[in-house]
Amino acid sequence: TFCAIGTYSDVINTTTCKTCFPGSTTASTTATASSLCIADLGYYGSSGVFTQCAIGTYSDQIGLTVCKSCAAGQTTGQIGSNNYRQCGFQCVPGTYSSNGVMTSLEDCGAMTGNSLCTGGQSSYYSSRAFPWSYAGCQNCPLGYFQAQSGRTNCSACAIGSYADAPGSSSCTACPTFATNDILSSVTIEDCFCTKNFVWLNHQCVCPKGMHLSSYQNCTDCPAGTYKDSFSLSECQVCPADTYSSAGASFCSDFQRCPIATYKDTYANTPCLACPLGTYSNIEQSTFCRDCPVGYYTVSTGSSSGATFCTVCAGGSYKNVKSLANCSICGAGKYSDSGASVCINC
Repeated sequence: TFCAIGTYSDVINTTTCKTCFPGSTTASTTATASSLCIADLGYYGSSGVFTQCAIGTYSDQIGLTVCKSCAAGQTTGQIGSNNYRQCGFQCVPGTYSSNGVMTSLEDCGAMTGNSLCTGGQSSYYSSRAFPWSYAGCQNCPLGYFQAQSGRTNCSACAIGSYADAPGSSSCTACPTFATNDILSSVTIEDCFCTKNFVWLNHQCVCPKGMHLSSYQNCTDCPAGTYKDSFSLSECQVCPADTYSSAGASFCSDFQRCPIATYKDTYANTPCLACPLGTYSNIEQSTFCRDCPVGYYTVSTGSSSGATFCTVCAGGSYKNVKSLANCSICGAGKYSDSGASVCINC
């Protein structure tokens, strides 16, 4: 009986055969010495030292001492390739395969009837091939990306980004001032605005009456300005003879300030009531006058009394014009109405 392929017998009349070195085989069933063991498919070498072919090379014949190189620009997805069909171009960014390479070799176990897997030497080669589940590179699915060539998988888009097309080599960041809260997002619609921005036409903008501040958030337009659009534009100064309060989306015409109120005509602000201790006895006043000593105002906006201020009652006094109220005379002192000082009894 002859020894099987990959074994030899160097002893006469033996009933057992010896196995060749790892990575080697024999060319026939009549090998009688270890020196007849030669490199197996996917290996190269001689004299008992056999090594798997490196990435980018293959050995489709037994007995090779040097592996064959893949065609220009092609490579293999693993060491020990034994067929030129295991050579292929690397999967481009945005795609992947089980070994990062586009090849034409299929799994013979699932390819009954295929010309590569039935009959002759082709079947012999393919039966020793690494099993392959498919031949081509696949696009990364929605929500995933691959930025490099020759990869075996894709990565999920991080929070704050999305991939809305298959075969993406990068994820798209949510618009400025927006983020999302899920991994592998597949649409910009998952994005939402942060802080007090408003989502409009796939952008984050400030609402009416607010503008983008130096702190990168939406802030009320200052008094005297306005913004009438949903945008990141600046607030506009109110036209002459108009005014606005903070956060306004429009300006209003100036109103004539009635007595007991005032407004600085150089500022676009509404009329303000005169504070305690002051008065205004004319319309459209730009300031309020202090009550004289011995007089005060009853309440904010007061314009009562002949002089628009109320006289301090007897037994009290006011000696500073800007003070709001009259003070009571101390023990042993008195005053007449309208006094600026108290007199000793």
